[in-house]
Amino acid sequence: MRPEGLLFIGDVPDRDKLWGYFNTPERQAAYFDGLARGERIIGSWLERGWLEKLCRAAGFVEAQAMPQDPRLIYADFRFDLLART
Repeated sequence: MRPEGLLFIGDVPDRDKLWGYFNTPERQAAYFDGLARGERIIGSWLERGWLEKLCRAAGFVEAQAMPQDPRLIYADFRFDLLART
């Protein structure tokens, strides 16, 4: 990536909000059943701070996790990330 390049990662499931999404006994059972089968529901849930640190360790000079626009359907449990070289 060129200097001053931007990387945008969108719609990341927020690890801190996992139980806000799996908020019923049925959803929790589906979550754990999926783990037992090796099939994650909604993919990997990531922590904002961890992803920011990962970007910096990969050589980005700046990385910031951002809340999604609340008008987006999944904004309650997802975030976006912008990193700069």
